[in-house]
Amino acid sequence: MWIYLIITVLLLVAELIYFKIADQLKLVVRPEQKNFQQRTTWRGGGVIFYMAALIYCIWYGFPYPWFFAGLTVAAITGFANDMHPLKEWKRKILISCGLLLMFMELGLFTDYPLWYIIPALVVCVAVINSYRNMNKINGITGAYSFVVIIILAYLNQKFTPFTDQRFLYIILLSIIIFSFFNFRYKAVSFSGMVGSASIGLIVLFLVGKLILVTQDISHLVLLLVYGMDTLLSAIHGLISHREKGCPHFQYVYQIIVYKLNFPQIFVSAIYAAAQAIIFAGYELFYPYRWWYLGIVILLLTVAYITFIRKHCNLIHHTHK
Repeated sequence: MWIYLIITVLLLVAELIYFKIADQLKLVVRPEQKNFQQRTTWRGGGVIFYMAALIYCIWYGFPYPWFFAGLTVAAITGFANDMHPLKEWKRKILISCGLLLMFMELGLFTDYPLWYIIPALVVCVAVINSYRNMNKINGITGAYSFVVIIILAYLNQKFTPFTDQRFLYIILLSIIIFSFFNFRYKAVSFSGMVGSASIGLIVLFLVGKLILVTQDISHLVLLLVYGMDTLLSAIHGLISHREKGCPHFQYVYQIIVYKLNFPQIFVSAIYAAAQAIIFAGYELFYPYRWWYLGIVILLLTVAYITFIRKHCNLIHHTHK
């Protein structure tokens, strides 16, 4: 237990030192939505997720070398983007390189058909990009990731061991410390692209290991709430781009916060709680998990369409 106390102190000190560095580098944010965020905050506080993985690897002998190499590529790319925004194609190529290194750790190049790589890469890049968009709402990155990692730790300890439990605990510590500065009405720090890329790749690595060890792709339920929001919002964006009506797509949580004026941390808590409840149902109905997932996906889709139809005029009006 004392090891985790030491690591907690190290992570907290590292985060505070980063804030000083961010001041010097002028990595500060003055959000456009001033009704929600009234003060300047530090960008890139999510670097603590990478620092947690680094401490774990140094402490325990780099058990996942290819994964850590990929995480380093993603973190450096994210930090560079926070310093000076990169062109989208450059950012995606660099993130893809990090993901390919992660795939090597997972054994996708040696143990599975190579045609798995392309769809897996497309999905993973989409997840990283979704994590990047999470950064716009206080608390959602930390709250959602906390729920996912807690569930993974539960599965790893009680059912199928697929990774080092100590790694999960250290990542949880980093999420708690980050959330202390971010899960509040006036955030002290945003995760930045460095944080979004880092925690996104960490979650993908852990969920990927779980799926490969259990040979059960239904564990993607761990990303269902945010995944459905992302997928349906993207589909809606393609449709609305071609039709008159709601212009450029937004995620549901962005509409709830910026158009309906709900508190950001309230929406973040709801998303995290929804993911936890859906997983609890998944565990309860595990023998019938595919029926359960089909019903949940259908309900989420109906809820999304109903919500968008109800608030489409409001969204359209605010974009005029």
